[in-house]
Amino acid sequence: MAQNIFTKAMAKKLSLLLTLVIFFAGCETIDIDPDYPTTFERLPSSTLEQLRTEFAQNNVYLNSSLSDFGFCSRFDYDVSPIIPPVLDTLTENEAVDLVRAFVSLNPSATGVRNLSDFLIEKIWSRSGYYDGSISWIAKSSNQMVDTIEVLESQIHFNIKNRELVSVENNWFPDIYIPENFVFNQGRAKSKLEGKTVSHYTLSGDIFYLTISAEDLNSSIIKLVIMPVTTDEKIELRVTWQIWIDSVAYIIYVDVMNGEILREEPTMIS
Repeated sequence: MAQNIFTKAMAKKLSLLLTLVIFFAGCETIDIDPDYPTTFERLPSSTLEQLRTEFAQNNVYLNSSLSDFGFCSRFDYDVSPIIPPVLDTLTENEAVDLVRAFVSLNPSATGVRNLSDFLIEKIWSRSGYYDGSISWIAKSSNQMVDTIEVLESQIHFNIKNRELVSVENNWFPDIYIPENFVFNQGRAKSKLEGKTVSHYTLSGDIFYLTISAEDLNSSIIKLVIMPVTTDEKIELRVTWQIWIDSVAYIIYVDVMNGEILREEPTMIS
């Protein structure tokens, strides 16, 4: 009798153990890379105040300042810049030289460590101001890390009366790219099979599409780096950009943990 009770108890334990083994075997295993992702923390208030003061002193005509992370930011209402005097108009080459000089002198604020990597993608002039001044608007290309594009990293410059009056956005120094990806192209795509996406019609109605294996086989995939920003930090996530034209969606999947970071419909409704 005692032996039967013992046998039943052991069988119950073995059954529970087998259930746990099957459960964990079915779970995705994620290798932890302690260096990933590259992260920029929000700066302490005292450090940020000092950096902003020094930045304003060195750039008296700028109406933009530094973000909470120490990078060039958008218009700052707390900044009271000196209005640059109306002088002779810059040539395009002079405007380019002025932008490159600023980038060279402000590597921390712009995130550009190597000036030879910095390219101006577009530059154009603008006139018609009430005081007769002419401005130049310039924007850089997105940052590249080897052959991988960093999304949303174009830096925008505004020159007025031969002086820079605003600089917005930044590149990122020392972005870490893992040597081995946990989610390769195939695994990233398979994560999306059966996923439902939605679209709105011109009348405001919504309809849904389910991503099939066939959709994924015809998709276009490439590596990009996506800045993911919260109030406390910026993470530079290496990501598969998967363009699924048959369902009119672009979906971004983290190469290390498989997280879907963003979904963008490409259908114009």
